[in-house]
Amino acid sequence: MTTDEANVGIDHGGTSHVARIYRAIAPPVRSWRFWIVQAAVLTIAALHDLVLVWLGDREDVILVPGPVTSALLFVPVLYAALNFGVKGAVGTAVLSTLTIVPHWPADSSWPSIHVWVEGGNLILLNAVAVVVGVRVERERRARRRAEDALTAAEVATARYYSLFDDHQAAVLIADADGVVSETNAAGTRLLGDDTVGRGLRDLLGQNVPALLTGMPVLPLTTTDGEQRLFAPSAQVFSPDAGSRLVQVCLADVTEQHRRQEEQRLFSARLIAVQEDERRRLAQDLHDDPLQTLLFLSRGLDDVAADPQLPVDIAAQISRHAGLATEVGCALREVIRGLRPPVLDALGLASALRQLVDEAEMRSGAPNVGLQVRGEPVRLTPEGELTAYRVVQESLSNVLRHAGAARVDVLVEFRDMLSITVSDDGRGIDKRRTSPPPQPESVRELVQGWGLVGMRERVVALGGTVEVLKRIPRGTTIQATLPISDGRRGQGA
Repeated sequence: MTTDEANVGIDHGGTSHVARIYRAIAPPVRSWRFWIVQAAVLTIAALHDLVLVWLGDREDVILVPGPVTSALLFVPVLYAALNFGVKGAVGTAVLSTLTIVPHWPADSSWPSIHVWVEGGNLILLNAVAVVVGVRVERERRARRRAEDALTAAEVATARYYSLFDDHQAAVLIADADGVVSETNAAGTRLLGDDTVGRGLRDLLGQNVPALLTGMPVLPLTTTDGEQRLFAPSAQVFSPDAGSRLVQVCLADVTEQHRRQEEQRLFSARLIAVQEDERRRLAQDLHDDPLQTLLFLSRGLDDVAADPQLPVDIAAQISRHAGLATEVGCALREVIRGLRPPVLDALGLASALRQLVDEAEMRSGAPNVGLQVRGEPVRLTPEGELTAYRVVQESLSNVLRHAGAARVDVLVEFRDMLSITVSDDGRGIDKRRTSPPPQPESVRELVQGWGLVGMRERVVALGGTVEVLKRIPRGTTIQATLPISDGRRGQGA
């Protein structure tokens, strides 16, 4: 930057600074009241001149009437400071000073005490103008901020009450004791015109702590006598330091629950149809193709045992007999995947023991442990099959994806049937919880219905499924299923 550019920058900065000062003290020339104050200053100045003329050269005057009359200028200066702030006060003080100072050289005959007193008055006058004006400006700014804050609060309050009244869900405002002090239109329609003043326990059947803890669904009867379901949510807020209020919002979830129930029933029906089809298919495969393969295998073995056959032909027939036997074994495994016969014959615990034994016999399979706690009982056919499918799918996922060295299966017969399958593998991929891809084999088509299908089956029976990540590695699948009281006491 050159010297000229620096000078220009300094000039611009100085000009800007002067402009800011001028804007701060510029008098309110557009106000007629300001000009009335200036007229009062000129009137006092004229009175001051008359006093000076009247005194003349009189030496018998002991008092100081000149400084006394100039002291009257404090009145318009203070008025300007209180009404116009520093802008009006400084302008009025400057005018007052300009009307008094020119008299000093003209009235040289006056005692010096007059000049000193009058000069002190003017210094005090300008100081008062600045101090009082600045104080008034600060108070005005503070008042404007307070007014703006009050306006913003009023706007926010109006907006809140607009949202409060227009909210589709019923909203209740209650004190710490649970007495309702406010409600919106939806709350009045739901609970009646006498809602305000009543307690939350009387209206909702729940107290404040229970609502704050949270509950999934709250059944209520509307003023029309209709039974509906609501999802309550409550929170505490303090409008001021001395009060504590509770806001309760009741969202109508009746239709949502109805659709969920319809979906659950549809899923249960679909699963039942699928299992019936699997049962029928397993029975058909067992009664016809499997028996035919076994008969074919035995027949080929009998033919191969004929001593009149050449050795090479007998060996070839034996190989075909072995192939038929292998196909029969594979078909028998498919049948067990479709519907394990041991499940219907011996119950869940025995079927799971067989499933675990088969899993351990596979090549490269991890060590699989099964532990059954409690007294085994027979569940409903749907419940036993669903529990079996949970363990089956969990083991299938471990064998195909986890690379685990150890799998533990825990089955607990208590108030609910609890199934826990834990492994020490690489952990589950979150994508496995999404709809599964197309099956890669007949076995996967038969057995691999995926985590999504597992959850749908369990939920359809009123149970729950959780997939948890183990630390430092591995996955845990926990499922619970209800146990029908009518099935208790029957061994499994």
